[in-house]
Amino acid sequence: MEVILISISLLLHVVAFYLIFYLIKQVQLLREDKLEGIQQLFSNYLVEIKEENDRLQKQLSSNSLINERPQVATLEEDQLHKTTLDDQHKTNPIKHTDTPEIPLTQRTDHIQDTYEPSLQANILQMHDQGYTEEEIAKTLNCGKTEVELIVKFHHQK
Repeated sequence: MEVILISISLLLHVVAFYLIFYLIKQVQLLREDKLEGIQQLFSNYLVEIKEENDRLQKQLSSNSLINERPQVATLEEDQLHKTTLDDQHKTNPIKHTDTPEIPLTQRTDHIQDTYEPSLQANILQMHDQGYTEEEIAKTLNCGKTEVELIVKFHHQK
């Protein structure tokens, strides 16, 4: 009887060790897949950024905005401007009037706070509503890879 129980125990131990080894391998594969997925997303995102930078450089060079420089005022012009302002101040001095102090609550009553959700919040909300990443990117005028990254990182948390 003891031999049967020992053999069953040994068999159960072997099966348990096999299952533990199998689960460890599965976890390692999942980690590698996640790592490869994140690396792929980042590389796609970098390629998209490079393409966008190239388009911007071409557009700027075609508009020749790169070669234009703002005009810098000379020292003489600065001094002339300063003397004219001083003359104006002398002829029309600023008159100080006593204004009554307005309580803070009265001054800010007309100000209304506005709330505008961030791009990330909009992306996650649209994703929860069932929109595809391409639809979200077109609607919010952002890159598809950016949408994929935000959704993927949010679901990892």
